[in-house]
Amino acid sequence: MGITGMSEQWVAAWIKQKEIVSAS
Repeated sequence: MGITGMSEQWVAAWIKQKEIVSAS
């Protein structure tokens, strides 16, 4: 795993957090 793998995980977490904020 390299920067790409970490980026994908970070983006997934960011999108999930954004969805939670939008739902609130």
